[in-house]
Amino acid sequence: MGQEKIAVLYGNNADSIKVEAARLMAEAFSRPAEAGSLISMAIQLFDYANSVQEQRV
Repeated sequence: MGQEKIAVLYGNNADSIKVEAARLMAEAFSRPAEAGSLISMAIQLFDYANSVQEQRV
């Protein structure tokens, strides 16, 4: 998922993005067949949220 798509879907609120990433991680536990892709998306969201936070500092 590209950063532009993440920004459109979740905006630039780092906390909201991290909450969504955490939700995806939790969902990965209940959907083992899709866990790999869910975790991958969550990591991308965490990375994007951190970059948004760093830009504001």
